[in-house]
Amino acid sequence: MIGKRILLGKTGFSLIYKSLLLFIILFKYCDKHSTNEVANTKRG
Repeated sequence: MIGKRILLGKTGFSLIYKSLLLFIILFKYCDKHSTNEVANTKRG
């Protein structure tokens, strides 16, 4: 019972961690993309 709970907690934590990591990567990519667009508009 306790072992299953720990396993479930680890699985849930890894899922949350992976989704959070993916969100951060996407956010950084979008942020970099938007800053590049701003730089391009300023240059042009």
